[in-house]
This record gives sequence, structure tokens and C-alpha cells, in this order.
Amino acid sequence: MTVSLLGMLIDSAIKVSLIVLLALATTALLGKRSAAVRHWVLSATIACAAAMPALALIAPSWHVPFGALLAGRLESSAGAVFTPLAPNEDPAAAPDALLSPRERIRDGGTDVGPAAMVALWLTRIWMAGVALAVATLVVGLGRLKSIASRAQPVFAEMWVERAAAISARYGLKRRVVLLESDHPTLLVTWGIRRPTVILPRGASTWRDDRAQVVLAHELGHIRRADWAWHMAAQLIRCLYWFNPLVWLACKQLRVESERACDDAVLNLGVQGPEYATHLLDLAQAARQHRVSLLTGSGALAIARPSSLEGRITAMLNARLNRTSVTRSARVVTALAILIAAVTIAGFGASAQTRSRPSPAPLLIPWAAHCLTCPSS
Repeated sequence: MTVSLLGMLIDSAIKVSLIVLLALATTALLGKRSAAVRHWVLSATIACAAAMPALALIAPSWHVPFGALLAGRLESSAGAVFTPLAPNEDPAAAPDALLSPRERIRDGGTDVGPAAMVALWLTRIWMAGVALAVATLVVGLGRLKSIASRAQPVFAEMWVERAAAISARYGLKRRVVLLESDHPTLLVTWGIRRPTVILPRGASTWRDDRAQVVLAHELGHIRRADWAWHMAAQLIRCLYWFNPLVWLACKQLRVESERACDDAVLNLGVQGPEYATHLLDLAQAARQHRVSLLTGSGALAIARPSSLEGRITAMLNARLNRTSVTRSARVVTALAILIAAVTIAGFGASAQTRSRPSPAPLLIPWAAHCLTCPSS
């Protein structure tokens, strides 16, 4: 049982690595396209990576699975050579030497061989890592909810009117909750059904231009449903916490979402130098009061120091592409990534059914080209 589980995990991890590596390579090739384009490619990939176990059940197979091959090797080396029973022989009366390692584990035996013990401990380590990652996520969400429950609603006319005007320009129909917390620098956005922007203490006294910039950025996250995508990425990272490619994809997803929202602010008419000044002021205040209590919550912060330099460089570059993604381009790209994911999921689904590999992974760069179509 443990060996089979480890084999399935390895098989799934390899397939997730392939689809993530393909997406990272595609986003690198799209360096001259808008951040919204790159973010959508990564988001669709995250969704397909999450669905990889289900896709493996329906995908047509075309190769021998790595995981099953490893599991077979582990089982064959886990103990003595397995000798099949005669057709009419009672398994209950068979000596332990005639039982397979899997049957001995099931029957409570301990003589499973060194390879099976290694598989057992690797599985336990993986499960412990998953438990720790999920616990960190749950604690972060709990603290975020606790902060929101203590925050006060914002009724200042400037904030309410600005939020309504920007929501109308974005075509955002969901009601956005504005809260002011007791933290001096906390500024985050979270939530799906009830999107919430938590403002720092004293935000009601900000100048009108700073309120405009902050709301444009945070409402951009809500319009793009960035928090939902980041939560999906967090769950994938919990499951494949040992995979550096997954961590890299999650980090790049966050960077591209911030840059896409920066582009949305600039597309509203805010000047790059003015926006950069506000961003630097917010980042400087955030450095003085580091907010580590929301680690793992997926909350989106406007002035995250780790990506600040690259964002400011981008917003000051007037030649960058800042277009959004059309609905048709989203559908085409998502379909291409799904076909590629199904092809990868079918890799090794059966050792008896083989065919030539599908060229579907090549559809991702082609579909990404469709994303360059002008926004409608």
C-alpha cells in the first residue's frame, strides 16, 4: 500500500513538473507581452496541475509510467521472491515465504525489506510536510479573518466614491468591503464571494491621489480574481511542497499578478513616476512594521518588498505592453494548456497501451501567440 502510494505520488509529481516547466518556459518566451498574458498562462497551468490526478484517469495512455515502474521495483526488492500459489491452494495456509511483500504488510508482517521501509519513511515525510504546509495556510487564514473581524468599516466619502468610480471603470459588479485595521501598515486584499480590502490605520486621512492609486491596484486584484488563483497555487504547493518548480511557479504567479495590477493602474491614467512614488512610500512604511502574521494566507499586498524593484522598473518603462487578455484568447489558451495537461497525464497511464506522443504541448506557445490579439 505504502509503495503504491509513493509510486503514484512520484508519477503525479513528474507530470506536474512537466506541465509547470512547460508553462514557465512559455512565460519566459512571452517576456515582451503583457503581465496579464503571462499571469493567465500560469493560472491555467495551476488549475491543470491541480486536476492532474483526475486527468490521469481519463487521459489516453502512451507510455510506461515512472511511478508504477518504481513501485514495481520496490515491491520486487522488498522481500523474498514471490512464488504464486497453486490454483486450489488456500492463501491462509500459505507460509510467509510464499506471500508477496504487499500481502505481508497487509497481514501485519514486518519483514518487508529495506526498500519498502525506505518507501514507508518517504511517504511519512511527505505526509508530514503536507500537514505542516496546510497548518501554516490555515493559521494564516485564521489570522487574516481575525484581523478583518476587528477592523472597522470605512465610510469616508472619498474612499466610497473612489471605490464606486473605479469599480464602474473596471466593470466590477461585486460589492467590495473596505475595512480599516488597527495595524499601521497592513494593506491587503482577500476573499472571493465577499472581496475585502483591509486598509492600514489612518488611511482615512490619506490624500486623494494615494487613495486613487491604492484602490485602483486592489480592485484590480478583485476584478482578476487573483486571490482565488493564489489560493489554488497555495494548495498545489502544500501537496507538492518538495518540488522546487511548483514553488517557482507560485512565486512567478504572484509577481505577474502584481505587475498586471500595476498595468491596470497605469491604464487608468496614473503616471508612472507618481505611482512609483506612492509605492515606495508604502514599501518604506511596511519595512518598518513587517507583517509576518499573514504568512501562507495568500493575501495580496501592494508593496511586497521582494518584487518592488522589478515592478518600479516596469512601471517606468513606457514601451512595455500593458494590454489585458480578451475572453476568446483566454478560452483558446486554457484549451491548449488543458490538451497539453491531458497528454502529459496520459504519459504512463498503462504499460500495455502505447502510441506515439501527442504534439499537444506545442499548442501552448501557439495559443500564447493568440493572447497578443488586441483587447476588445
